[in-house]
Amino acid sequence: MPTAPGGHRTPDRSFVGHLSSIEWDDKNIYGMPFATWQKTTGLDLYSVVANPLYANTSTLTLSANSPALNAGIILPSVTHDFNGAPRPTSGSYDLGACQSSQ
Repeated sequence: MPTAPGGHRTPDRSFVGHLSSIEWDDKNIYGMPFATWQKTTGLDLYSVVANPLYANTSTLTLSANSPALNAGIILPSVTHDFNGAPRPTSGSYDLGACQSSQ
């Protein structure tokens, strides 16, 4: 198994090296379907595994039928998107860095 310089295995089967830490899969969560992983771990509950259906891949704008439209949650500390456009004050954010105007 490759190791990072100066790295070592710990009794709990994790690997600790310089600037890295890897936890080994002793709960059989790697390789399970994403929805099952979300339910089992309680993590990534707002993630979506789908084609984002970009209208433009250069600007990463979303098409009108994108599953990422209004699929995010409101984050009060995030008031604008990557391009400086305002995020909505009610409803849902779009997933990703850019808020659509739809």
